[in-house]
Amino acid sequence: MINVFEHKKINIINIFSYLTDGIKLAFCKQIRPYIIIPILANILLIGLAVIIFFTFVSSYISGILLGFYDNGFLLFLSYIITAILSISLLLLMIYYFSTLSIIIASPFYGFLAQKIEVMYTNQAPIDESFAAIFKDVPRILKRELDKQIYFIPRAIVCLIITLIPVVNFISPLCWVYLTSKMATIQFTDYGFDNNKISFADMKKALNANKLSSLSFGFIIICTMALPFINLVVPVIAVCAGTLYFLDLHGFNIQNNSNKQNLKKVEE
Repeated sequence: MINVFEHKKINIINIFSYLTDGIKLAFCKQIRPYIIIPILANILLIGLAVIIFFTFVSSYISGILLGFYDNGFLLFLSYIITAILSISLLLLMIYYFSTLSIIIASPFYGFLAQKIEVMYTNQAPIDESFAAIFKDVPRILKRELDKQIYFIPRAIVCLIITLIPVVNFISPLCWVYLTSKMATIQFTDYGFDNNKISFADMKKALNANKLSSLSFGFIIICTMALPFINLVVPVIAVCAGTLYFLDLHGFNIQNNSNKQNLKKVEE
């Protein structure tokens, strides 16, 4: 069990190391069996999000523009407003469909994070049966509910800003900030939850490293907007987020011995 109070300051440069090591971990032989179901769930739901966005949202945008074709200034203004709405809606859809995929696959992600923690901390081997994966499902789903309770009121505020003329020019920044923060919470939390660290204490630990945490989340949401790459991003993010969690709580994963652990895992 990791002590919640033993967290340290994280250099923003280390974030890139977590992500590159996360890529190596996600596709190594020992981890590969645990990523199949999460990736399949992500393929189905991201595909559904893309279909909905281009089928319904594009029609909605075309309907808005149709009323302004006779007025040059209003047409120009409508292009700006619809661009803002499109970016905001796309970010929101990516977040929610990815979140749905993550909730479905959360027992596997929690198990994946635990597997990585064992590799880096030399803890006793974990029970790898399906019964072990699913016995914590109620606790994991409760944790996912906590995240949504945290997110939804803030999303409503961002949505209101998006709908207010003039003020809505800052709405993309609001959405980027919120989704970056939530991505960091989502993908680092498996390590916290596995160690029975409360949601409130998890937020305190991440807020103590606000710039590094936001940078981590921002990179994640940017890559999740890339076609095809976004299908494997959640798995990589869980691996990277677990490394972030371990470093945050005193396991210096950048030192030589832990780098040797990663090399052994890759072999």
